[in-house]
Amino acid sequence: MSVPPNNPSEWLLFIAATAEKHPLDMITPAGKRLQDALVEFFRSAALDQSDVLDLHADLLTLLPRFHNGLVQANHRGTVCRRCAARYAAMLFDEIIQDASELSARQTAERKH
Repeated sequence: MSVPPNNPSEWLLFIAATAEKHPLDMITPAGKRLQDALVEFFRSAALDQSDVLDLHADLLTLLPRFHNGLVQANHRGTVCRRCAARYAAMLFDEIIQDASELSARQTAERKH
């Protein structure tokens, strides 16, 4: 990135474009559609000039319900706290790993 975005809306558009250009490999077609929907979420949030903290709140509102829905689907409708906790911990690990990798790339770019 030669000229960094200047404001949150520009960053959201940049992230959406980058995610679209370099999609993650999904295991299922539904996962691919979810990834596409999240790209659209970023794009529409940028165009609406949504507050980033409000976007975090929206995401934190949605994730538990759908996360636990997947757990229930695998346990015949029963909520399994052990599985919910395990997958929540895995999500935490993935977020921290991604942040660490982004930070390392940004540090390397500044050195060049």
